[in-house]
Amino acid sequence: MIAVTPESKGNTTMGKNATLCILLVLAAALGTRAQDDQVFKFKKALPTKGMTFALAHQRTMNMDVEATIPDHPPFNSTMAMKEHQVSEQKILAVSEVGVTKLSFSMKKHEETESQNMGGQERNKSESDPRLGKTFIVELKDGKVDVSAPEGGEVPADVRGAFEKEMQKGAGLGRLFDPCRGLDGALAGKELKVGDKVELSSEQLEKLMHGEGENDGSMPEVKKAILTVQRAVNYLGTDCVAFSADFEFSGTTGQEQNPMNVGAHLEGEYLVGLGNCWIYKANLSGPMSMNSVNAGHGGMNIAGKGKMDMTGNVIVSQGD
Repeated sequence: MIAVTPESKGNTTMGKNATLCILLVLAAALGTRAQDDQVFKFKKALPTKGMTFALAHQRTMNMDVEATIPDHPPFNSTMAMKEHQVSEQKILAVSEVGVTKLSFSMKKHEETESQNMGGQERNKSESDPRLGKTFIVELKDGKVDVSAPEGGEVPADVRGAFEKEMQKGAGLGRLFDPCRGLDGALAGKELKVGDKVELSSEQLEKLMHGEGENDGSMPEVKKAILTVQRAVNYLGTDCVAFSADFEFSGTTGQEQNPMNVGAHLEGEYLVGLGNCWIYKANLSGPMSMNSVNAGHGGMNIAGKGKMDMTGNVIVSQGD
């Protein structure tokens, strides 16, 4: 018979704890490996009539700018921009190609710009004529037709707001193409954790011009690589998280004073496994600009700053 002393009891407990720790570590390692070996097969799917999409989008930019003129001290200024929009959109009609008709309700809109030049502040804010109202929007031959649910004339500024939104692919454009080009890159593919997907120029156009108009106001996308990270269940939807590595560069601005601009943004996209829709996105990183050549009076401009963009979509089946 073996006598169990207090010391031997402690050793027994320590041994059990050590064994439990080892088992937990092994279980975690096996779980990680299982997800690493998991194959994600993406499919494309269209929204269906009655679905409701709640969209939130936010973008901020801050930049420090220095302007130099021969025989003058440097002139410094700061600029800041913020956009925040929340809308709700219900699908009313869908063709074999995609969404053709929906109701659009603007729930929130903020758009502000501020600039500090030599201690003097300038602030600007823009309103949205659709705020607090609902409109019926239909896509006909690639053009937007807007009507009021109760009938009557739709103001010109409301029509202009929808046309602008379709032009840059934001908000409304995300519903007419909720994949925003990713179906062409992902649908039908089988991917594992660590696999990289490089988007084509056309896919980049659809994906990124939702964040700004393609009118010379932002540089062209030069590189966009998405890397598979993990499986995610987002509000009951099976998704895959991709890390994003995007680079922008180009020349923009007026002909008399063109600017070299560039940015390197990193972040994450959450993409539906069964439909290739983007459910969440965030990008953040440094950006810069500088004069291509001296402008009026020999002025050169150089600036450095940071841009942050976030967005998310909540989908409900509706009636």
